[in-house]
Amino acid sequence: MSRTRLKLLFGGAAVASAFGLIALTVAWATPGSGASASLVAGPGVLDEINIVSQSPTHGIMIKTRGQWDTRVVRYTILPGGHSGWHSHPGPTFVVVTAGTLTKFDAGNPTPGVHPAGTTFVDAGGDVHIAQNEGVVDLQFTAFHLVPKGAPVRIDQPAP
Repeated sequence: MSRTRLKLLFGGAAVASAFGLIALTVAWATPGSGASASLVAGPGVLDEINIVSQSPTHGIMIKTRGQWDTRVVRYTILPGGHSGWHSHPGPTFVVVTAGTLTKFDAGNPTPGVHPAGTTFVDAGGDVHIAQNEGVVDLQFTAFHLVPKGAPVRIDQPAP
């Protein structure tokens, strides 16, 4: 077999394997149901930051390396709906504005329950699902901070 033909054969096998891996990932993903998202602001690019802020009773430190994409997104999940299993490559700051968000983390049978008026931070990297187990629309706003060029959400298979 000629070198050119051998290179084409291996190149074709590599491309076919890549498409197979993508198809397998999509097949295992768990898409949301009754969920919608609306971009409020962004994407914006945030350069490296090093912030230290203190008062007599509080303090905060935020330090990043590299550039980060920022987005503010408003989500709605209808009663009985869910986000599908997913993760984020960076932190997400969440404010629940209506209904109750029930968040299940992979490997933890005890959900986090977040009613309207509460907030929480998802540090990123963990696989989870947000559900609306109530009878009114769940609405929440999220500030996503992800490495520049990374997706806000990574679909994951159900654990």
